[in-house]
Amino acid sequence: MTYQNKLRPWCIVQQLPEMKRVIIDRFRHYQDADARAKFLGDKTPSASFVVLFAPDAPVVAATPAVPDAVAPAH
Repeated sequence: MTYQNKLRPWCIVQQLPEMKRVIIDRFRHYQDADARAKFLGDKTPSASFVVLFAPDAPVVAATPAVPDAVAPAH
């Protein structure tokens, strides 16, 4: 756990199928995290976002929406 993560204990978590979750971002204040979660919920109504207090949770990068380009065969 880095010092930066300890300074930002409030996490926005996207809930995925099969009980999976992804930490989207971390914030120092609850109000900032809640406002951002509401904004994300408005922009993507099919996704579910919650705010959690998790000072020791590691940040997991979200999977990209566009798959990597396939390199041409030589």
